[in-house]
Amino acid sequence: MPEKATVVIVHGLWMTGVETFLIKRHLKAQTDWPTASFNYASVRDSLPEIVAQLADFVDRQPAGDVHFVGHSLGGVVIHELAHTLGLPRPGRAVLLCSPIQGSAVAATVARVPLARRVLGKAVCETLIAPARRTWQADAEAGVIAGIRSVGLGRTVGHIDVPNDGTVSLCETELPGATDAIALPVSHTSALFSARVAAQIAFFLSHGRFRR
Repeated sequence: MPEKATVVIVHGLWMTGVETFLIKRHLKAQTDWPTASFNYASVRDSLPEIVAQLADFVDRQPAGDVHFVGHSLGGVVIHELAHTLGLPRPGRAVLLCSPIQGSAVAATVARVPLARRVLGKAVCETLIAPARRTWQADAEAGVIAGIRSVGLGRTVGHIDVPNDGTVSLCETELPGATDAIALPVSHTSALFSARVAAQIAFFLSHGRFRR
């Protein structure tokens, strides 16, 4: 009998992983897979440091496949792991509201010197300039974007394209990803949306989103 898959969940900036409880509950109900929350210092550590910690965390998981779910900066961390050290076990990845191609809001905030400390190393070194990231890993990747504009971007970033209030739709686009959908959720409410959680579970199970 094959080992159960483990779902590693990677939180975003200023988070702890506690806020992913609804996603964990849905995954348990719909797949019966155990989840493991990777907690990291999103402000203090650089992206390479975080990626190395994530690789070590994955190595310590039980035998079997490992899937990944990353919210916001967490999705960027997963992408970086996949394209530097590689995803160590077969599985799929879902990037939720992740500014894969950079963050205009972060770039605006970073213009204030003291604010760069609040954003932290990983964001300032990785996301304040536009990027051209692609998905080239063997694992299937799904992208979920929010298009309900409620959040920091409305007042700070002045985003005038479809967005989740913090990250624009175009910033989440990832050439090479297996599938992508946009849902009527904001950057934060995506974590508490039953619809989002169900789509994550469906993609991890089937390699595509439900339509």
